[in-house]
Amino acid sequence: LRMYTKMNEDLYGALPSMLHDEKLFQDGTLQEALAGPQPYNVQAATVGSDTYYKGMRVAKINDVVYRKADCPWYKPDSWCEIRIRQGTGGTVHIEEGTVKVLWDGDESGKKRDVGAGDLQVVPKEYGINQPGVLDHVTSALNTAGSWVSDLFKSTEASYTNLAELLSGSLTKWVVCGVAENVSYTELDNWLGTEDEAFQEHVKEAYSKWTGYEKKLPGEECTEDPLVDTSKFKSCKACDYTELHEDHPEKYWRADGQQDKFMCPLEPPMSPPDQLEIFRRKKGKCLLYMTSAQQRQFQWHYHGDFPARKQNNVQDNSPREEYQLVKLLDISQSKGPQQVSFGRSCTVEERKANPRFCRTPETQEPWPSVEEMAASVSSWLGGAVGVPYGAISDTISNYQSILSQNKNISEKAKEAAVALGEQGWDALFGLGRLAHRTVRTASNQVAYSLPNEADRHARLERELFGYSDGGAILHGLSYQATIGASDTTSNSRNRYRRYAVECDCDEFDPGLELALRWQWSETALRAFLEAVRQEPLILDQQAPVVEIRSEARMFFKQNAEHKNNSFYAYGAAIRALVDGNAVPDDKTSQPVECHMERNWLVTKCVPSDKCERQDWWSHTCKPKGSFVDTGAGAHNAWKVVLDGKLAEQVGGNPLGQAAFPSLKALTVHFHCGKKSDFGETGGPRTLPGTFRSCLEAGVKDNALRRAAEPWKLYSPDEVVVVAEFGTLDTTQCLADPSVKSKLCADGAVEVTMLDSHLDGQAKKSSGGMYRGMRTGSGFPKGTVKEVTLKPEDILTVNGMLVG
Repeated sequence: LRMYTKMNEDLYGALPSMLHDEKLFQDGTLQEALAGPQPYNVQAATVGSDTYYKGMRVAKINDVVYRKADCPWYKPDSWCEIRIRQGTGGTVHIEEGTVKVLWDGDESGKKRDVGAGDLQVVPKEYGINQPGVLDHVTSALNTAGSWVSDLFKSTEASYTNLAELLSGSLTKWVVCGVAENVSYTELDNWLGTEDEAFQEHVKEAYSKWTGYEKKLPGEECTEDPLVDTSKFKSCKACDYTELHEDHPEKYWRADGQQDKFMCPLEPPMSPPDQLEIFRRKKGKCLLYMTSAQQRQFQWHYHGDFPARKQNNVQDNSPREEYQLVKLLDISQSKGPQQVSFGRSCTVEERKANPRFCRTPETQEPWPSVEEMAASVSSWLGGAVGVPYGAISDTISNYQSILSQNKNISEKAKEAAVALGEQGWDALFGLGRLAHRTVRTASNQVAYSLPNEADRHARLERELFGYSDGGAILHGLSYQATIGASDTTSNSRNRYRRYAVECDCDEFDPGLELALRWQWSETALRAFLEAVRQEPLILDQQAPVVEIRSEARMFFKQNAEHKNNSFYAYGAAIRALVDGNAVPDDKTSQPVECHMERNWLVTKCVPSDKCERQDWWSHTCKPKGSFVDTGAGAHNAWKVVLDGKLAEQVGGNPLGQAAFPSLKALTVHFHCGKKSDFGETGGPRTLPGTFRSCLEAGVKDNALRRAAEPWKLYSPDEVVVVAEFGTLDTTQCLADPSVKSKLCADGAVEVTMLDSHLDGQAKKSSGGMYRGMRTGSGFPKGTVKEVTLKPEDILTVNGMLVG
């Protein structure tokens, strides 16, 4: 009875897709829909010496005006013009071997002819406002369900009549006799004399006496030849169903041809229940085929169309180019937001370039979970939309890290791992807004970088995904033939369906989103500020930027105040430029040297101009030839104009701040192919200039992506790595009367420390200037490095197009 009830429910749920397929049949397109999209065959054509691929994005290099074809003679020219401005995006189309472009905003919808000097290749997101998966969860649900709604409306009458018929129906069993002249041998060959599914049920029925214990599907994972450990390190196969061809019996189509199909030997678990078994395994990821990869390798999903054949007779082997995902939240409610998951890199990249697969490592960890929660919640810009599973994983992972600290007492550990109500509220965004809303607050808009929302949305899509339960289970599934069992007279060919489970303890998508967002934007701000102050930094091979906070002391003129001093705060930046890149007509200025610490390594910077005072010393001096060099004028400190960048190093606090909150950062930028990078440092082959590497990287990456849209990893992808370090030496300049205060705690006194400040910065209506002190050491939560896309640096500096 339960089976019959479920059958009726499934049939009723399948009605919209059945009616949809009926319409396709009438239109003559059903067979094409059943076959699914074919593998990619991306069309290409050339303009001049450049190759362009269908669907890729380009930008207009210069303005152009087209005239409307149907413009009345009496209309003014402005009404008849379609103006495409420099920088406008467009999509490439290939028609009869010729490149044409449909420009954004071209109301005619006409694909335009283009010349060699008209186009610039840009990333595929250029000019397209794509929402982040975390900021627009409900909108995705509405969009995905719209076609079902439209289909239902168009077939509502048929659906209603059939529903009434089913709801009032009766059920009868019909038993047919066997014909007198039948061949029982032939009948046995068709129907079989035993049932393999029944054999499985018998095992369970006698388990009380035999001790047979059946595992839940997918619960047990084993090393298996199907998952080659030389390719898939620390990965196992997790069988969760067995399918038999022609089960329970063969089927012929109306044209007399046998239809090849297979069905599970036993009814499978529902997708959310099966996925929950996989999700419960801690520190594990699953190998996942994206929708583009399912198309390329012909692993089509028909779960949205229950009336269609669901299981094709085919092998589907795991590949290294598939990515690893971590299941986060699973709902029983069917829909495009039913399952959330975190996206890691591909198995191929994890093996070839593990550096680019790790969650960023912190230089200066937070001493407690509470402090981590406060920072991470603010960096997420409101945690609304971040899956609960991602946040809870972040908390438990950090608690585990702190609990392993052998340098503190057990009581201190308990305090460090505790998370109060305020921390929970901050992380889960109670009373907060999503990222796109938060950034519109007045204190954010003033300091927002160009295309900030688009970068955040792209990062969300890189790290998170949502899917219907059946669809993602299909993308996690692989299939292999294992032959017939020969345990019954009509044993049929069998297939294993399994998932591939891999270790991924280090993957923390929630923390990775927070760290990558915060520190990639910090790196972009640092480089933008450096270019403003010193454009020659673009001509370096591997630019270096230093930022430090500064506290200027003022004495109140009213002597009645007991505490008669106060501080004004700011930050300074220095773009280190190689002397070879500096024009000869620039004035000289001594090089300023200091000690930098990065990844526990200390060195004098700038390294080409500075050296240790003595080999054992922690102080630095200019090298002989750089004591008075023309390059020095281009290595001077300058005032930071970006308030958010100053805030990052403690130079823009609320109210008065203690000296320990004054921090400093150094950022080393490296540009190159992923395959050229080792575990640390820059690429093995340095580019001609940083800018040339960025520009070539944008074009090469876009072309490669357009040619093979299903590929997630390429060793030739050009990236920018920003490595963070700090300045270890606190410096000061003080009036003798306040030297003991400003230069306390080992600060080194430096003459001309405030030479970059103008007279206005040394004035205050409430006091007299007495000196200054600089910051040192890492801000809390600073990462060792982040990876950027070359277009991000060009975009924030207004240099992507043109």
